[in-house]
Amino acid sequence: MTAETFSLDQLPQWRPRSSRLLHQRWSRPQLSQAPSAASSNGRGAASTMKSRDRVRRSFLPMGSAAITRLGGSRSPIFLIDFTCVTFSHRGYPPSSDIGIPDPREFAGDLASLIEHLQLPNVRLVAQSMGGWTAIEYILTHPQHNVRALVLASTCGTINRASVPSIDPQTLIEYDQKAAEATADMLRRGISPPAGERMAREQPALHFLYREIANASAAFDRVEFRKRIFMMTNRSPDLLHGFMMPVLFITGEEDIANFPPFIADALAPLMPNARVEHVPEAGHSVYFQRADVFNRLLDNFLSKVG
Repeated sequence: MTAETFSLDQLPQWRPRSSRLLHQRWSRPQLSQAPSAASSNGRGAASTMKSRDRVRRSFLPMGSAAITRLGGSRSPIFLIDFTCVTFSHRGYPPSSDIGIPDPREFAGDLASLIEHLQLPNVRLVAQSMGGWTAIEYILTHPQHNVRALVLASTCGTINRASVPSIDPQTLIEYDQKAAEATADMLRRGISPPAGERMAREQPALHFLYREIANASAAFDRVEFRKRIFMMTNRSPDLLHGFMMPVLFITGEEDIANFPPFIADALAPLMPNARVEHVPEAGHSVYFQRADVFNRLLDNFLSKVG
């Protein structure tokens, strides 16, 4: 297995002004019976490497923190059938320190990355904030090449209050309890996205989670969250146009970030979507229950191709 890490500073189409976004491409070493069709400078390697006599497909996980947190327990599992590309959003280490990033730029960043790597088709795996990037990319790039979408603990820019079949009072009560739970966990030194169970049952993992999150504490996260939630104005009706297979993954104990019942309400709006709720897991299922998350993801991707 090899890994490349490089920035996109020099790309003429790279729109972020004075911003550097780092991504990491994981791939197995070339086998003699399955040579790479990539050019000598590596451009196109993510899309043309072959495996099992098939053109290698691309797998892009994304979320709210750095490459290590997002790809470490997930990407290498899928290298047999996919080229895995992880990236760090602008403003998040090890991308450039630019102050508070503008989340409205995230979808364009993803578009530039896909174009640069010449990916013919991709499967997007979006955790939490990654849902903003994935959904906005699909909505603003109608010629996208997304063949499958995983929304883990997120509905991105979809307006939660507009979701049909949800009692508005239920959502209000969840948000109130979420604010109380978040304040309580912070007082006790618990990372809310990790959750109380991880802190109690997996203290070493919780410590690692918190330390990785602290690496991206260079800018005002409160102000950034305001910017993020200002974007949640998309109508749920737009999901009718998401024709690709979609998998929602939620933690049943996500009491502070994403209401699991939102996924149940949104899935029927899509032509080909389903929901998996993971017991004894909070907001970060991929980190807390990596084996379960990987199994769900593997089953989904093996069926959708």
